Amino acid sequence: RGDFNMIPRIDHYNCMADLLARAGYLDEAYDFVNKMPFEPDINVLGTLLSACWTCKNVKLGDEVAKKMQRLEGKTASIILLSNTYSAAERWEDAANIRSRQKKTGLHKTPGYSWVDV
Repeated sequence: RGDFNMIPRIDHYNCMADLLARAGYLDEAYDFVNKMPFEPDINVLGTLLSACWTCKNVKLGDEVAKKMQRLEGKTASIILLSNTYSAAERWEDAANIRSRQKKTGLHKTPGYSWVDV
């Protein structure tokens, strides 16, 4: 329970991993997630993969994407991994992933916004 008489939940761990990654401590964030007392969920892994994209860390991005694919379908992790390759200017790898994505029938759902006028 610690000093504040509360048990940390996965949301707390996700927040901490995000803070570490945003501060440039991506490897530390990954280690932190791997030492959690429970398995990381798709949100925690998505936070890490998004940070890999921002930091252009393809090696770690590959690892995190594989873990994500085991938890959920492939769409989100494949798209983020492709974006990570593109950010690192690894165009051939990004194209290969997008090609594989099309062959398997996975597609990105387009986003949209509403504005009240």
